[in-house]
Amino acid sequence: MKFHDWDIRLANYAASVLYKPFTWGEHDCVTFANNAAIAQTGVGFADEFIGKHTSARGALVAYKRFLKVSGYKDLIEGFDDRLHRIKTNFPPRGAIIASPAKKDDSVMPWVFGVCLGRDLAFVGEDKLVYYP
Repeated sequence: MKFHDWDIRLANYAASVLYKPFTWGEHDCVTFANNAAIAQTGVGFADEFIGKHTSARGALVAYKRFLKVSGYKDLIEGFDDRLHRIKTNFPPRGAIIASPAKKDDSVMPWVFGVCLGRDLAFVGEDKLVYYP
């Protein structure tokens, strides 16, 4: 259940990390999306992954371990089990979103972000990156 002022909490969270650079296990895509969920509801969907790795290799190991231990075929199936999926081309504000990663520069096949109204926000190398 969302806080009554979830939208303000989400906006404040996004503003607080706007210029925070990408850091594995501290401010990567899963951490960002999980913290956005916490800002809205007080509960994360991926708390057991946060802070468990400090490199791309560590993230890959954690990802493979998650699949092996959980039995899920991929991360999307695992997160679908924890979040309510909305099938739409226009996600509502606050929605946790997944986008296929570019194969040449990603550890996992998906990157995660959050819908902040008219824009989708993802963690970039030096700051949040917004897409309409």
